[in-house]
Amino acid sequence: MQPSSPYSPGPQKPGPPPANKLAGPPHPEQYYTTPQFDNGASHATAPEHHDYTFITNPETPPKKLVINIASRSLVARLIIALVGMFVLLIVFVIIKSVLGSGSSNGPALLSVIQDQQELVHLATNAGQQQGADTTTLNSAYTVQAAVTTAQQQLTTYCSNIGLKFVATEFSQKVSSQVDAELTTAATNGTYDQTYQSVLQSMLATYGQDLKQAYRQTQGPKGRALLTADYNGQQLLLQQLNSPAS
Repeated sequence: MQPSSPYSPGPQKPGPPPANKLAGPPHPEQYYTTPQFDNGASHATAPEHHDYTFITNPETPPKKLVINIASRSLVARLIIALVGMFVLLIVFVIIKSVLGSGSSNGPALLSVIQDQQELVHLATNAGQQQGADTTTLNSAYTVQAAVTTAQQQLTTYCSNIGLKFVATEFSQKVSSQVDAELTTAATNGTYDQTYQSVLQSMLATYGQDLKQAYRQTQGPKGRALLTADYNGQQLLLQQLNSPAS
């Protein structure tokens, strides 16, 4: 035995036994364990079922209603316009019914206006008559003022309900024959008596025409106007028939 040297390695540990070159590499089972499966019923799961009908029979998507924005705006404006026209029509019908009928009573109202024009014509001539007494002159001024106002109100009412008259129609009852009769009476000195007789007849006709127009007028405003005219006609008759003071 040789003595140990300080430079010699220490005692060596025994190494692994030399590999057997004829044994071959180690089998994999030496490194892997066989997995254990739990086949218990509690852990069993149903096989998954996939629906593939969307491939063989695809669903047709719903058609979308495409409306142009400009067209939709035009339709909206048309609807608003139609609604506005309908509302205006209703308002017009209501106003027309309140004011009165504009067609059925037209001839009757025109007849009243013609009576008024005839009375104004007679009173105007009487007021200009030289030699007429005070009673005749007072009556002429009263008739002219009252009937002129009544005629203006009635013609305005007729215009409001849609009756359009021609101004020349108002003078159709003015009689040239009556004018000639009064001219002759003035020459003979009987103007006042003749004037009162003619005025009496004209006022009576005026009253009858007012009643006829009232019966053919349905609107409250028209009836109220004709009633006021009739009351004025009655006052003129009373003044004409009252004895001179």
